[in-house]
Amino acid sequence: MSRKISAYETTACFAYQSAVAKTIPDLKTALIKNQVPYYEKGNCYLVTGYGNTANIPAFNHPLTFENDGKIVTFVDVRSNVNLPSFASSETSYTVKDFDEFNFNILRAQLQQIWASDLPRLMRDFSTLPLAAYANLISEHTTRRLALDPRDSLIITILAGVHYLNLFNDGHSHDDPKTKTVQMSAKLSSVLGIKQQLIYEIITDHTEISGLDELCVACQTVTNSVRLRDFNPVTLFGIIGSNWYGFNSRELMACSLEHPPTWISLISRALNSRGYSNSGLAKFMERGMFKRLSVNFNNQLKLLTHRDIEY
Repeated sequence: MSRKISAYETTACFAYQSAVAKTIPDLKTALIKNQVPYYEKGNCYLVTGYGNTANIPAFNHPLTFENDGKIVTFVDVRSNVNLPSFASSETSYTVKDFDEFNFNILRAQLQQIWASDLPRLMRDFSTLPLAAYANLISEHTTRRLALDPRDSLIITILAGVHYLNLFNDGHSHDDPKTKTVQMSAKLSSVLGIKQQLIYEIITDHTEISGLDELCVACQTVTNSVRLRDFNPVTLFGIIGSNWYGFNSRELMACSLEHPPTWISLISRALNSRGYSNSGLAKFMERGMFKRLSVNFNNQLKLLTHRDIEY
């Protein structure tokens, strides 16, 4: 499985790829003309609408590409800021929606880390994203499709396998048995399920490349007729209601294949008052996740080298 560097490589956003590709030359031009301010805290460039950037089509997810030998990330904050009619410089903006602005900055910063550094930095900084990912998918799928406890447990484990595979670049050359042992140990530690049980379930499913393969694996291992028509579109419908606000369903769908988005959503669910009533925030109030949330917030500060504010 090739790691999805950009949100636009995910199943949910793949259709936008050709459109956003046409935006990149305009962003490079704006950078040369000093029309996009560099936001140091987020290690990204802001599209505020200053100068010619007012004519760039809106894009909902951070854009990362190589420019002059460096990886750079741009984020569209035009809906989050005010810009005077006769702005004198690219830094003349004022933030009008701090919650949304800070969320977009965090996504952009994590996207920059994701594209530039070793992906394991984002995989290993906290166990909360993996635990929440596997359990959210399993619990909501179980509830929607009326699955039995055995099938629910299997989906939890396979969703955990899929999450770990999101961090891989290509197929592993490790010995299959060694990989199965290591992965089952990791999942057992995070999910609180016996390692032997996990080992038996994932023996032939340590590499799940994408949501379509996750759905097929769930069908195959459970052999449940209730999962006969289970596919990524069904999964998006099941998970999508856990967020609200602008572009909410697309964000949730995208996050299932894009760790920077998933981690940003968790951070906002835990810390933003405006999203305290979202399905994801309510889910994160559970004892297991609440215990991990303090460490998650502290480690995220270390990862991003700043306080995360909403």
